[in-house]
Amino acid sequence: MKNYRLVITSLLILFTLSIKAQLKDRIINGANVKNPSLEKFVGTWTAKTDSLEVTFYFHKENFDFKSYKMDCIVGFHKFTNQNHVVSDNTNWKKGSIKEGHNSFSGTNSKNHDILTGHFAENPTSLRWKLSFSISPDNKKLIMTAIESPQYGVNVEKAQASIFPKKLTFIKM
Repeated sequence: MKNYRLVITSLLILFTLSIKAQLKDRIINGANVKNPSLEKFVGTWTAKTDSLEVTFYFHKENFDFKSYKMDCIVGFHKFTNQNHVVSDNTNWKKGSIKEGHNSFSGTNSKNHDILTGHFAENPTSLRWKLSFSISPDNKKLIMTAIESPQYGVNVEKAQASIFPKKLTFIKM
């Protein structure tokens, strides 16, 4: 009988711990989630290849999601191909995410050295999921274009007209 109770008690404890491990952290209504680890992504970042130059301007913003506020990175871009400007929204770079002119927005979570978010050249264009890994000295960003969740397009198979799958950015 003692073995039976021990087995049942052990199973209940394991079941409880299993459920607790699967629950995500919830953001409490009215919370203001500050994220000082985003500061290292703030600034002007430029990547150059033979014919392509990509510049991102990132700033940190405390965005109001109505039920809570959270720090995020807002980005603006300029793409030049063979000295011809292909796309540029940098005239809005001092703006807010609420204005809707930004081309990138994202944040980091448990890994403070990776910034993940979405990029769209303009509000009606295809959205790409991008990941930026920062170097230990905070002077280089490795951008990886992951996919377009909007259409399920893999960057390698799509005609990525603006940027390649990977770029290395230098902080200016």
